[in-house]
Amino acid sequence: LLHSHGDQITLLPALPKNWPQGSFAGLRARGDYTVNAAWNNGALTEAHIFAGPNATGKLRLSYKGKAKNITVKPGESTKVHY
Repeated sequence: LLHSHGDQITLLPALPKNWPQGSFAGLRARGDYTVNAAWNNGALTEAHIFAGPNATGKLRLSYKGKAKNITVKPGESTKVHY
């Protein structure tokens, strides 16, 4: 449901086709980030990124080959819509 490496987080890299809708909460990613996400009809609808106190605050969020540079201050969060 999530893959992270360095400052990059990839969402739903291998979503099973028999999971057309769903969500997850509290998945941890490298760099002291916590991620919640939801999808519908097999497509990501939104992601909520929480930066822990040791986060750099800058990361690259990708989904199906589309990447977004995200800035979120340590201790804060941001929502990203697709």
